[in-house]
Amino acid sequence: MILVAVVVFMLIMILVNALADKKELDIVFGASLVIMLIALVVVLIMGIVCVVNHAGLDVRVAELEKQREALVYQAEHHLYDEDITGMAKKELAKEITDWNANLAASKKNQYDFWVGIFTPDIYDQFEFIPWDDMEKTKGV
Repeated sequence: MILVAVVVFMLIMILVNALADKKELDIVFGASLVIMLIALVVVLIMGIVCVVNHAGLDVRVAELEKQREALVYQAEHHLYDEDITGMAKKELAKEITDWNANLAASKKNQYDFWVGIFTPDIYDQFEFIPWDDMEKTKGV
């Protein structure tokens, strides 16, 4: 949506530039030229960001799947129990909290009106990691 708005704005500036050129309005011509160049740079940067964010999605999905599998495996098999200090459990809880927070933000961003174009639609296939449920099954 933002990209369309910038392109429409550039087209309007080209029209203003052409009209200013015919009437020889140097100030309007110069201002419209500067604004048009700034808009062109913005469009190029947005295009680069879109390409970078959407390139290699299969690799990104595979990374996220492996990261989630590792966290779930550690939590389900209570690998943190062997740590006497309890630091491993705190670290795992922090990693799971970070995973859930990042996933929630990414799911929200992919449908956001303003930044949705920059976030690929890959996050709906991932589930949150329920830390509380895994803690309850510890004794089972």
